[in-house]
Amino acid sequence: MEEAVIVRIALDASGVIDRDRVIRLGQAVEEAVRGLGVGECDGWEIGARHADIYAYGSSADALFKVVASAVQGAATGPPGRVSKRRRGPRSRGVQDGGCAARQPAP
Repeated sequence: MEEAVIVRIALDASGVIDRDRVIRLGQAVEEAVRGLGVGECDGWEIGARHADIYAYGSSADALFKVVASAVQGAATGPPGRVSKRRRGPRSRGVQDGGCAARQPAP
């Protein structure tokens, strides 16, 4: 059964998505997820209001720990939000939990 973790990246201060930042974060998530063997990164989407990075595996909890750490370690710019999405017989994909990954203080 596949569960997911989704990283949502907000607009920057000028009201646009920093595509380079999305790519860097996507690569950091992909390396962490693959390197620790908790799942796979399924890429990213860049829209008009936000960008999303998707990772899938058998445990949303294990993915969340790895992905949140990777996002916080690579955090620059506006905050990203990391959320778990569970699937199962009693769930319809409702988001569960989350944390904000913010830019570290200088």
